[in-house]
Amino acid sequence: MAQTWARALRARHGRSLRRDATAWRVLGLLPRHLVLTSGVVAAQLGVTGKAGADALETLAGAGILSEHGTAPRTGPGRPARLFVSVELLALAGSSPLR
Repeated sequence: MAQTWARALRARHGRSLRRDATAWRVLGLLPRHLVLTSGVVAAQLGVTGKAGADALETLAGAGILSEHGTAPRTGPGRPARLFVSVELLALAGSSPLR
């Protein structure tokens, strides 16, 4: 599955996506995190929330992740956007679209 995701990311962004881009690193988080937010990405990879959000957007644009609503707010600011891999949820026997 990881190879399929890497191909999809390359097909969408080609050489414009740097080899060290956060989006590549997020692919490694997917098997451990069925639901991702920019905060989770930032905490797990030691990047900024903006870099995490950009990486999630990049992966959603490549069809690897799908946005699935928002999490309840825990403080000021916007609620966290939730991103999921529909493929991984299907393997786990779950569907975010119910």
